[in-house]
Amino acid sequence: IDAPDCGTGLDDLVSIGSTLQTADPIHNLIFSAHTYWYNYASNDSLKMRNKIINALSKNIPIVLGEVANLQDDTSPCQYNLNYKQLLKICQELKVSWLAWGWDHDICSNRQLSSDGNYAHLTSYGNDIVNNPIYGIKLHSTRTSNLVYGQCISNSETSEISDSDNISIYPNPFSTVLNIKSDNSTEEYTVKIIKQLHVANN
Repeated sequence: IDAPDCGTGLDDLVSIGSTLQTADPIHNLIFSAHTYWYNYASNDSLKMRNKIINALSKNIPIVLGEVANLQDDTSPCQYNLNYKQLLKICQELKVSWLAWGWDHDICSNRQLSSDGNYAHLTSYGNDIVNNPIYGIKLHSTRTSNLVYGQCISNSETSEISDSDNISIYPNPFSTVLNIKSDNSTEEYTVKIIKQLHVANN
């Protein structure tokens, strides 16, 4: 669910987010704010940070959408946006975000790619992809569908070996990994290696 005022009104969204989440029987809502915040947060990093912290305090799932370097008003590309500080805040507070936009934008300087090809990133696109603090190349992972060729739910198990009859779940996992064996007399050494998957074009 996007925030009001063309997606920018994060405060208004979070004021009703808990009510909306409660009204959903499966509590399966995600809320989004578009960060064209030149006026909304005065393009000020402290105000942006406070608004995000306020949103996080409501304990509802928030993603910042349409993070951009420039904002339109009476003309395209009219305002420079303080997006670098915003993304540093997102990285620090572990807030997910989406960048606008790939190509075919009325504001060509807001495009991540000059022609829709990954090989032709703009300077803005290069920063979004390769920035050493918040760049998506450093922090993003491929979905299980891209890695395994299918979607894998948390309830599915992965067999390590048919002969040992050992299973691990959920797969993938974030903090807790369950290991189950039908042979309780065997001892096993488990080594977990974190592998970062970066999407390539």
